[in-house]
Amino acid sequence: MNMCIEPLKPLEHRRPAQRERWHEPVHRGVIEGAQLLERTIKQRGLIVIQEIKRIFRTGTEEELNC
Repeated sequence: MNMCIEPLKPLEHRRPAQRERWHEPVHRGVIEGAQLLERTIKQRGLIVIQEIKRIFRTGTEEELNC
């Protein structure tokens, strides 16, 4: 009994429909991940800006000198 598994062909050798089906979920996942990262960075940035404003408005001398 032959137990060899045929290696996958590179994507460029597959039919176009196969390439598109394989790439679509990966591409969508990359885009969704990038959007999530962008939202997280914006949210964290806003928190930092709010904290800086708070320190300048109500901060102690120790906080202002850091």
